[in-house]
Amino acid sequence: MATESNGTTAATRTPTEPRPDGRVDPDCTRLIVIRGNSASGKSSVARALRDTYGRGLAWVEQDHVRRILLRERDRPGAANIGLIEQSTRYALGHGFHTVLEGILHAKHYGAMLARLHRDFAPRAHFYL
Repeated sequence: MATESNGTTAATRTPTEPRPDGRVDPDCTRLIVIRGNSASGKSSVARALRDTYGRGLAWVEQDHVRRILLRERDRPGAANIGLIEQSTRYALGHGFHTVLEGILHAKHYGAMLARLHRDFAPRAHFYL
C-alpha cells in the first residue's frame, strides 16, 4: 500500500485526518456559518480560515453566488438560496470542511440555515 506525504496510508489514516488533497471523510466535515452586517469582517474571517487551513476547505460566499453567478436581488424565495444550500451540502458531502459566509438575512435564509443546522449538527458552528 502506498504511503501518503504525511506518512500514513489509506488504511491507517483516521477519518478526521486529511488526505493529500486536504479532504476528510464526509462524516467528519465541519460546517462553519459566519453571518453579520455589511463590512463587519465576515469575508476577512472566511479568507483567513481558508488561508490557514489550505486545501480541503470550501468557501461558499453568499455575495458571489447571488451577485456574480446569478445576478439576482436578495429577496425571499430567490434561486440563490437553493444554490447556496446545494453548494454547501455538496462540499460537505465530498469531504470539504465548509465555510458559508454572508449577511444571510433570517427572513430570507432562515429556513435554509435551520435545515443545514438540523442536518449537520453537532458538526455545524454558527457565528452571528
